[in-house]
Amino acid sequence: MAQYLPDWHSLCVDGRVASTLPWFALRLKDYEPFLEGISYRLAGHIVMEQRALLLTAYRRAESPSKESFEDMLFDDTPYTGASGKVYKGLIAMLANRMRYSRELLGYDVFVNEDLLDRPLEDFVGLSRRYLASAPSEVTDASTGD
Repeated sequence: MAQYLPDWHSLCVDGRVASTLPWFALRLKDYEPFLEGISYRLAGHIVMEQRALLLTAYRRAESPSKESFEDMLFDDTPYTGASGKVYKGLIAMLANRMRYSRELLGYDVFVNEDLLDRPLEDFVGLSRRYLASAPSEVTDASTGD
């Protein structure tokens, strides 16, 4: 089974641990390395698993979104990356879903605590250590500069 290994130059980690939501949140600096490296099976899993999270965020949004929830949920319009590459189908649906998640929640991808190999707090600490040891352009990205 192929394993997605993040390109640390395109990843921003902000491991906010919320006692009410057992999720690890990721904000990506650039979607393309993620979209290029993800398998269709994993993309489908993320799209399916994050439906409830998106619905909760949509219902609790302070300002109503321009799109209906159904349009957000099934948005498979082609996604054009920063380099101009066009993604279609399931990968476009994932990219659009990530965009909606960022709009509603501030993050692109959420990983359920049940999928981690260690407690959430330990995983957040490990991720922060990886970022701290990464080259400076990565840590600049994680601070939003």
